[in-house]
Amino acid sequence: MLEQVRRLISSCLTFKLIILIVAAVRDPASKASEGLKALGVQVVAADYENRDSLIAAYKGIHTVVFVPTPVSVIDRVKHADASVSAAREAGVKRFALHTFYLLVN
Repeated sequence: MLEQVRRLISSCLTFKLIILIVAAVRDPASKASEGLKALGVQVVAADYENRDSLIAAYKGIHTVVFVPTPVSVIDRVKHADASVSAAREAGVKRFALHTFYLLVN
């Protein structure tokens, strides 16, 4: 998934579509989070199961690009619903769903 995010960030920077990218992640100290930081992404802690953490992560953000985690389809729908709801409450202006197909056993 990091490669997909890397390509998305690169495209946005190339076309000057963004100034700041903030990634909401469960573990800001993880290897994947460190990879995002190396790309110039600001990393903040958030968890789909913790509504308050999502709202806090989305405060002051103009556009959320939701990249689902590689979990079951049912969980992805729950995560998207939690994110949309928190984004509304945080005052986010735009919400984009970046989807991909992934086989999960």
